[in-house]
Amino acid sequence: LDESKRLYKTSDRSFYLSYIPIANIYAKKGERESCLRSLDSLFIFEQYISEPRELSQLYMLRGGCNYDLEDYQSALADYKKADEILASKYPVSDGERARLYALLGGIEHRLNHYDESESCYKLYTDAIKNIYGEQSLNYINSQIYLANAQGFAGHIKDGCDNYSSTIANLKEIIKKRLPYMNTAEREGFWVPLSSLL
Repeated sequence: LDESKRLYKTSDRSFYLSYIPIANIYAKKGERESCLRSLDSLFIFEQYISEPRELSQLYMLRGGCNYDLEDYQSALADYKKADEILASKYPVSDGERARLYALLGGIEHRLNHYDESESCYKLYTDAIKNIYGEQSLNYINSQIYLANAQGFAGHIKDGCDNYSSTIANLKEIIKKRLPYMNTAEREGFWVPLSSLL
């Protein structure tokens, strides 16, 4: 921060970027007041940002800090605001919005809003399917999140159906990819898959 103060004017956007890691560090340490002061400093530049992706990043950052500080209501509000900003320009299937659906689903779960969590993870799974396709590990992971959310929401059959579909999809991926990999590639490929299975 001292170096930024030396190099940049307060009217320069680069000056405020120094507050991002500082806010994250304070959040990880649980120092709420210092974290919020850093975030407030970062938000001074908000009025000069017009691109929705850049502006939404401010809210996502604050949402992440609030999550680390276990202020889940505030984190939820920030993530919803970030999605609202992105929605002004980007479709539901946008990758950044997909990432937000997963974050929203996790926070809704923390707040015991299981139906809302399931809805968020459904949006996430649909977006990931459109972006990466059904034969991707990203899609398989999204299905597992959705299945878990469905279970917590009391939709056990839907959750079991998603798990069964995921396992079938996973087996197909293994059959197609594993024979063409060397030992090191197989080990790297297998570690995340084995935990999913």
